[in-house]
Amino acid sequence: MSIVALCLRLCAVQALKGKTLAGPNIADSSIAAIDELAGERKSGAFAVVYTDEAQWQLQGFGNALSSGQRKLDLTLDMGIAEKVEVEDEGSVYTLGETDGSREAAIDILASDILRVLQADPSPFAEAFRLLAGTVIDVHVRRGAGSDKGVRFAAREICLSLNAADEPMPVPEITGHWRNIIDLIGAVSGLEPVAASIEQRLTASADLPDWKREQALLGLTNEAADAIGLAPVQTSPLAQP
Repeated sequence: MSIVALCLRLCAVQALKGKTLAGPNIADSSIAAIDELAGERKSGAFAVVYTDEAQWQLQGFGNALSSGQRKLDLTLDMGIAEKVEVEDEGSVYTLGETDGSREAAIDILASDILRVLQADPSPFAEAFRLLAGTVIDVHVRRGAGSDKGVRFAAREICLSLNAADEPMPVPEITGHWRNIIDLIGAVSGLEPVAASIEQRLTASADLPDWKREQALLGLTNEAADAIGLAPVQTSPLAQP
């Protein structure tokens, strides 16, 4: 979809791991339906993070496909399959043994997720908030069911975001994007993803400034020449 959507999802997953009722059970874009995941897990809490719909209105001159205010949906599907053992300051208690306590557990998990994304001070949560920009809408849907004999409660949270602008390639990646790529690359198994992101955001150092500007605006060679962006081509006949 986009570099922003990819990094937003990866940062959300890493920010949530170990910080909610689901513990480490935070998945990235699982294709399986929530009832299938509940049936496979048998017990415990879990959540899956997706990036869904995206749209933006192009702004400015030319065909700058990455420009404009970007609206992007981040969806979190979560479930409580059977019971959850919760350890809190040395005491252990169980949620999810009844339908009512499963609903209580899913409410707590949803609250945990929103709290982490909004206020957790970890580098991944900070990166998520930077990429998310402004949250313009939150929609919550309730779910429940029984699959393979496992009763579960489910919830879906959809965050509609005015997300960060899509980055353009530059000769040297610095600032926030340097930090985000380094964060992702430090996660075991995500090194190839970070390398791929870096490759796509790194422009050739030999590329002239006007060519980078042409790419940023999405201009044809003819349009770049017409507005004076391209260097003047001096005719040999004009030479003294």
